[in-house]
Amino acid sequence: MKFLLFRQIQNDCWQNYSFDRFASNRLSYWFWHDAFAMAQRGEPPRKIFSRKNGTRTKKKGIFVGEGLSFLATIALVMEYMRNSLIFSLLAISAIATHVDASAQTDSAHSLNVMSFNLRYNNPEDGVNAWPRRKELVANTLRFHHADLIGVQEVLHGQLEDLSQMLPEFKWLGVGRDDGKTQGEYSAILYRHARFELLEQGNFWLSENPQQAGSVGWDAAITRIVTWAKFRDLHSGETFYHFNTHFDHMGQKAREESAKLLRARIAQIPTKFQVIVTGDFNAEETSAVYRTITEEPAAQGKTTQLRTLKNTRDISALPHHGPLWTFHGFGKAQPRTRIDYIFVSEGVRVLRHAAIYDFGEEHYPSDHLPVLAEVLLE
Repeated sequence: MKFLLFRQIQNDCWQNYSFDRFASNRLSYWFWHDAFAMAQRGEPPRKIFSRKNGTRTKKKGIFVGEGLSFLATIALVMEYMRNSLIFSLLAISAIATHVDASAQTDSAHSLNVMSFNLRYNNPEDGVNAWPRRKELVANTLRFHHADLIGVQEVLHGQLEDLSQMLPEFKWLGVGRDDGKTQGEYSAILYRHARFELLEQGNFWLSENPQQAGSVGWDAAITRIVTWAKFRDLHSGETFYHFNTHFDHMGQKAREESAKLLRARIAQIPTKFQVIVTGDFNAEETSAVYRTITEEPAAQGKTTQLRTLKNTRDISALPHHGPLWTFHGFGKAQPRTRIDYIFVSEGVRVLRHAAIYDFGEEHYPSDHLPVLAEVLLE
């Protein structure tokens, strides 16, 4: 009977894994057969090599069963690792598939938001005058697949040029000097096939925000904010976009402009996410920047202000490109970071960049465009 049992085990082992090459006696066959089955079930070697299965003999860090050769032990551990590896690879594959599917979903619903000071059409800019660089501007927007763009300094004629070159975009806004077409715009360009425009408006950065052309505090010139309420036709999300250009001279004007902007944003129901783009003429060490980004509690406000985050700081991928945004057509020293994209709390930022594109003879503008891929949730 024992011989038949041994022969049966031997045949089974031979047909399946040629265990007889490793075993030295009958006990070895029995041990190997049971141990191999345990390994296939994913039980760890330390459990397999228990006292009931054999004598625990430590040989170069590996436990060896009684009657089982060292080579057989190695093979057994390898089988355990093989099965564990297969399981791990399957798990990794499943996770990767899930992550890939999630990434595809994120990509389908994400928005490429851009802030871009286009530099007004000034013939004295020579090789960098608008007629020489407008195609480069349009190509920059196309190549980086911007969906929503806050532009600054742009004049009415420049917006007409962009409309001709980029028919997939519509724009909204008014000239800051008269609330119609005179002066620079802080316009918003948007892909009309993707976004439904629900509301729009403007206010001036002054003590009289609804007075067209008003100049505030110690500002050198008129400043404006253009805003819009959109519905994203891809995701169904409704959100607000504010775009502005703070004064370049008046420190008080910039600080008061930041307060006014946050106060207006605070009027929006918290169920709607907010995107803010602009040239703020303020570096991150300034009081202006702190006023925009400080938590409401830190400002001691009783009004329920919305928290605004710099998209660079919360980007899933590290920032790409220079840390500065103003370069004066390559001549400015030092170069400063004054252009930003802010978002309300809860908006996910997938990536962030300052785009350093330029042609053979000229730059798209005297500022770098800032790009953030965001996901509204």
